[in-house]
Amino acid sequence: ITFGIENKSDWMAANISYDSKGCGKFDVYNHGNFFGSFRLGIPGKHNILNSLCSIACAGIFNIKGEVIADSFKEFSGTHRRLKKKESLMELQ
Repeated sequence: ITFGIENKSDWMAANISYDSKGCGKFDVYNHGNFFGSFRLGIPGKHNILNSLCSIACAGIFNIKGEVIADSFKEFSGTHRRLKKKESLMELQ
């Protein structure tokens, strides 16, 4: 199983865009066939790749794209990761 963004792979993320917080929205294709649209609640290109891996694994077990997309809606990240501590204005 291969997955990726730039290089041709079995599972590909395409049409990637980011919201104001850097969270990705993208479409996934499996062997060139549309599999589903996904939106993440966590920022970064690396999280698109991480989610693409889990999408591919779930897809192999015939879990529908809609079910996977719904599970991503519930995931907001690991406890204490990316937690805002202070802003620059608060430190002055």
